[in-house]
Amino acid sequence: MSKQQPETNEEIISNLMQFNPYGALGQIFIMEAIREYANNVSAIDPATITGNPIINLAAWVGVAKDVKQRLEEFQKQPCQEI
Repeated sequence: MSKQQPETNEEIISNLMQFNPYGALGQIFIMEAIREYANNVSAIDPATITGNPIINLAAWVGVAKDVKQRLEEFQKQPCQEI
């Protein structure tokens, strides 16, 4: 684990990916968690949600769809040799 405390969202994700005690398995876990959440949120119809959310649900679903699409495109790429 890195000695310096991460200060931003990007730094914590980078820290989790680079300094996981389980190595590459930690990276797989993080990517799978992001993929699963994006799949779940992108399936939501914002019109079916009631209440007064802090975040615009249509935008939240849009973010999920963008992340889902990018991850799908990334996963189609051939693996790089080490």
